[in-house]
Formats: sequence, C-alpha cells, structure tokens
Amino acid sequence: MADRVDRETGGFEAEFVLPLPEEYECPICQLAFRDPVQIEDCGHRFCQSCLQELKRRKPISASKEHMKNCAYEDVHCTNAECNELMPRRTLQYHLVSKCRWRVVSCHFCSEMYTYKDSKVTYVFLLLRH
Repeated sequence: MADRVDRETGGFEAEFVLPLPEEYECPICQLAFRDPVQIEDCGHRFCQSCLQELKRRKPISASKEHMKNCAYEDVHCTNAECNELMPRRTLQYHLVSKCRWRVVSCHFCSEMYTYKDSKVTYVFLLLRH
C-alpha cells in the first residue's frame, strides 16, 4: 500500500499493486475496508463508520426493503427442477451459464432443449441433420 491517507470515517484510501478485489471494498465509500463489519441477515460488509452513517441516515425499516433486493441474500434458482442456493448477485450467471436445467439452443437448427439433456439431444439432433 502506498499514499495511505488517515481518515476518521470510511475506508483506507490506498493504491494497491493489483486491483482491490470487490470483496474487500466497502460498497458505500468504495475504498478498502476500515474496521469491517458484516450484516448478519445478508452478509454485506461495510466499514464500521460507513455503516454507522448509513444507519443514521436511513431508518431500520429500510433494511427490510433492502433484503427484498439484496445482492448478497441467498436465493434459489428460478428453474423449478434446480434446487441450488446462491447469492442473488450470481443468479443471472447461474441461469445463463451453469444451471443444468437452463434452456439452450441447438447450434445447427436453433431447436431449444434443456442443457441437462445436451449430450443426448446433441446426438439426436446430429442424427436428424
């Protein structure tokens, strides 16, 4: 770390050799965590002073509203057959790239099929073409 600026609130203003990974960055001040605290309900992490300021500005009832859309809250895959649990922020990637039950298109005929059946469907479609 270089050029450290001491501040009473917010995170550490520092330059790192490599970019700071997102999981070490406060979503409020967007700096490296200073005295990090983690919210029990959703897993969000903040600088202690940033969280205190947030609580001062927003009433507790706002936290219930927050949980409805919190990117860190665990949610189930929206494909009925899939039972995987993941943070809301990764759901879209899971649905498009990882879920065995996602619907994909054949590269040859554009017919739609469930990815879990991809090997069987691929052979069937090859035989049809």
